[in-house]
Amino acid sequence: MKVYVAAHDRWAALYLKAFLILRGNEVLSTWHDAEFLGMEAMEDKARADAADRDIAEITAADGLLLIAGPDKYSGGKFVEAGIALGQGKPVCVLGRLENCLLCARCVRQASTPEGAILRLERA
Repeated sequence: MKVYVAAHDRWAALYLKAFLILRGNEVLSTWHDAEFLGMEAMEDKARADAADRDIAEITAADGLLLIAGPDKYSGGKFVEAGIALGQGKPVCVLGRLENCLLCARCVRQASTPEGAILRLERA
């Protein structure tokens, strides 16, 4: 399965990426592969290129896994999940439901990485 990983925490995303690859999945998201220095450190073109790349990766994925944070963080992971939902792709939240959108009937929830990928695979 081709998966896009959305998260606030880069290290959690890298851990999940390794787990998914070991299970034979392909992780298409690349935002977590390099240290993010913040929007302020990026030129306008680099920001637009990053956004285009993320959208293309979501579009190419079979589903999206969103890692919930211990606290509510705003950010791209919710936009990424919205893009996936808008494209009719399955979305699974690993952890708690952080906002109302994640309570949609079409969004799945799991408490373990194993459960999360199984829910996406069965979608």
